[in-house]
Amino acid sequence: MLTGCWDAVEINDLSLVQGVGIDFVEDEKFPLQVTLGLMTPLSSAAESQSSSPFEVTTVKETGDSIATAIQKARINTGNELFWGNNDSLIISGAVAEKGILGIIDYFARFPEAVLRQKVFLTSKRAEDLLNISSSHGKKVPDLLQSFTRLEPGLASNLLELLGMINDVGETALIPYIDLFEANDKDIVLSFSGIGVLKKGALKAVIPQKQHDELLWLRGELNSSVVYIPNPQKEKEGFSLHVYSVESTLKPEIKNGQWIMTVEIINHAEFYQNETYLKTISYQEKETFQTMARNEMQKRFAELIQYAQQDIKLDIFQYAEEFYNHYPKEFKNVEDQWEDVFQNMDIRVEQKWIIERTGLMNETSFPPERGE
Repeated sequence: MLTGCWDAVEINDLSLVQGVGIDFVEDEKFPLQVTLGLMTPLSSAAESQSSSPFEVTTVKETGDSIATAIQKARINTGNELFWGNNDSLIISGAVAEKGILGIIDYFARFPEAVLRQKVFLTSKRAEDLLNISSSHGKKVPDLLQSFTRLEPGLASNLLELLGMINDVGETALIPYIDLFEANDKDIVLSFSGIGVLKKGALKAVIPQKQHDELLWLRGELNSSVVYIPNPQKEKEGFSLHVYSVESTLKPEIKNGQWIMTVEIINHAEFYQNETYLKTISYQEKETFQTMARNEMQKRFAELIQYAQQDIKLDIFQYAEEFYNHYPKEFKNVEDQWEDVFQNMDIRVEQKWIIERTGLMNETSFPPERGE
């Protein structure tokens, strides 16, 4: 007796989920709206007239929970939903401010969900991001897949987000993305900041310009490109490609003072020199390294002040480091960790090694008059 594929589903009866958007709607009974970006196989006749064998559509439904809204959307499509291709979960900022723990719990428990799907926040409606075609000729779910491959740094997937939420500091970071109109016709997807969540609720948004400094102080930066202005001469500066970063976090408790020392060794090369200094000179290279160290020290201090005094949140996840090194002491202050973090002495020790000058050793700038 041959059973065959008794539970098989024909591909024409499937809709492939490419992205999920979560929004609020003005409905007291069904306040949550779920928008699904779907790819549905075309019929043979329709496929012959199209350049793609799939039709990209969106389906939206409301419900009193994520589970009920998605179930209603599945019935609305008339097809079985295949979640194996889903690569993006987009949550509006309004939803995140109320809390996303229930949303994350659903996708973590849902047996068909993909834990590698990327999680994003947006100040727009998530529905709009899934509806609008980009200037690249792709729907936003497809563009997000390219975006997460090209954009370095924080691109939390669902599994990583679960880890951050369950860390002792209960602070999670999620990339903020938005759509911007480049001109009358083109719409561009852009990384606009980093959402900071405490116990699952959005509390602050770190500006995009501090993205690399944040990763540096978390010990997670791999590479970067930085512009260093010359403090001695206006409109002069140089750009460095930091191609290797060695970071070490050293927590310490001394005489009741909680201290975090961040040791950073940056290996860099010149990308651009808009100064009159020569990159090949040993003495002037020391000057370049000193300027880079001083400028980045200032930027680190600004971010530390922002975290400790303005938003008062441990965005660097130092709680986990202290818990691992001083578990007993951390347990005694766990409930007052925010106060401990605000008074923590955060020290940044940098070493810059500029090893490469690029293809040209000399400066393109002519010598200053009088030299």
